[in-house]
Amino acid sequence: MKTEIKYGLLCGTIITAYSAITLFMAGDISTLSPAQFKSFESTGYLRYMILIFMIYLAIRETVKKIKAGASFSSLLKTGIIVALIASLMVGATQAVFILGIPGFFQAYTLQYIEQLRLAGQTEAEIKLALETMSSQSIMQSSWGNGLFYFLLTAFIGCIASLSFAMIMRSRPAF
Repeated sequence: MKTEIKYGLLCGTIITAYSAITLFMAGDISTLSPAQFKSFESTGYLRYMILIFMIYLAIRETVKKIKAGASFSSLLKTGIIVALIASLMVGATQAVFILGIPGFFQAYTLQYIEQLRLAGQTEAEIKLALETMSSQSIMQSSWGNGLFYFLLTAFIGCIASLSFAMIMRSRPAF
């Protein structure tokens, strides 16, 4: 199996399993305390650390396989393919989760309002935040949310791929 496919599928699988476990452990988010909700929300960022680490591993393996020296473009391609495969899996998973959890966004909105109140936001600021959320209603559909997470994951993956390819490429001797 090609390095890119292996690491892309592995990354997507780990992130999907991690997301499922996190949602299962959180249970009904409408019953979480504000501190639990903040912790639940923060754990979502770990998926990007997993993505970045898997891209690093794929690029590192590619460097080791290419004995004559890895070019920037070959390393960039490896990282981007890993990112795109993982992004497809993350986006699809997110869409399925949203379909499978009726009322998720209503519960999320109520928790978000509570977080704003605890942070000392005024009612006018909370109203503005709610208006902003309602103007982004596409995000509250399963396909819109899946598309958003696909694009976000792909973007972060491409930035990581670019960074690692620049750092790990073979440099000509002086």
